[in-house]
Amino acid sequence: MEYGGYSDYPIRHDKIEAIITNAPKDDLLDIAAYYLKNIILLQPFADANHRTALNAVELFLIKNGLQFDYTAEESEILQETIYRIRSRIYGTYEEGPVSHLFEVKNENAYPGISAVNSG
Repeated sequence: MEYGGYSDYPIRHDKIEAIITNAPKDDLLDIAAYYLKNIILLQPFADANHRTALNAVELFLIKNGLQFDYTAEESEILQETIYRIRSRIYGTYEEGPVSHLFEVKNENAYPGISAVNSG
């Protein structure tokens, strides 16, 4: 079944296209982090953008031979952390403009969220 969005908040195909067009091409973890951040930040769907982003990244990593395991509790902690960081950096939980895709990469912009290599 295709998800069509709510009638008062349709799927933002322009944002999805911008996310895809501007995605990094080289490092798998950079690509995964990019999609996680920008699906959440730009909110192209009426609902469930955090879950969609996390599931998309999980599928992307698995398809590229990387295991991505997390518990429901870890997922909730990630979501709460992202809410706090997003509020602190952007001053809102609302959808962001496409211009966020062109921000300078800053590895210190998201303290408290780090990649863990479980080897």
